[in-house]
Amino acid sequence: MELELVPQPSEPERTAVLTAIAAAGVDLDAHDDAYRSAWRRAGLVEGVRRQPPPVSYALSPRSMRGALRA
Repeated sequence: MELELVPQPSEPERTAVLTAIAAAGVDLDAHDDAYRSAWRRAGLVEGVRRQPPPVSYALSPRSMRGALRA
């Protein structure tokens, strides 16, 4: 992972931050396998491809955005 510090620190400050992150046990170069999972990808694709409900009927007020809880 690319680390971006805002505002831009001096080189000694950047080195100190990276050293502290490494001392805390955070591996910035690690890739979590869950994010590359075929199951996750399939779920994301399904969520994007989902068709909106047909317009032939009115939606229930409880299923609409901003509806109050019962």
